[in-house]
Amino acid sequence: MALNFADLIGLWTRPLPDGDAAFERFLEFYTDPIAVNGTLMPLRGLVDRARATQRTFSELEGELLAQADAPTHTTIVFRMRGRHVGAWPTPLGELPATGKVVERQVIDLLRIDAGRVSEIWMVSDELGALSRIGALSLAS
Repeated sequence: MALNFADLIGLWTRPLPDGDAAFERFLEFYTDPIAVNGTLMPLRGLVDRARATQRTFSELEGELLAQADAPTHTTIVFRMRGRHVGAWPTPLGELPATGKVVERQVIDLLRIDAGRVSEIWMVSDELGALSRIGALSLAS
């Protein structure tokens, strides 16, 4: 089953409605609960992550680079960009807002059950993004 990237990324890049309306919107695309990188979590936790992303970055946009569909899985490779306007929890600690545009490359492997995503394996190039905005220096 092919997923529509624009609809899916829109949950993360467009402002979410208040209250349960955001949860209901996510429920159209994701199961509750959902497995994320091997850990089962309530769908409300994923909604909270989307809200946190939107507090941390403004002007969010996603660009699909590649998509491969199989009967039970979809893999998407994309760039996500946004202006860093809020505290960003990173693997190296929390980074205060820089005002800089941040670009991250992401790969998601999505398991599809009954037309909805039930499992996500996700890898994001956080260190590369931090390096590109000057928040850290990668030794060569």
